[in-house]
Amino acid sequence: MLRSVSRLPANRGGFYLFDEPTSQIDESATRDVLAMIRAISNTHGVLVVSHDQELPTGAHTLLKGR
Repeated sequence: MLRSVSRLPANRGGFYLFDEPTSQIDESATRDVLAMIRAISNTHGVLVVSHDQELPTGAHTLLKGR
């Protein structure tokens, strides 16, 4: 997962979708993934889909399902 996330900016896309990016990884890896996503979000559009209630800290917009 980390290797995939770290390659994203090289693809030069304008928008990235992360579906459950922190599921099945430990706390240390979660911090690393979130740091990379935050860095990517400075220059690209990012949408993160997650069931983790604590994940959206620092999100610009939060959409909640029912």
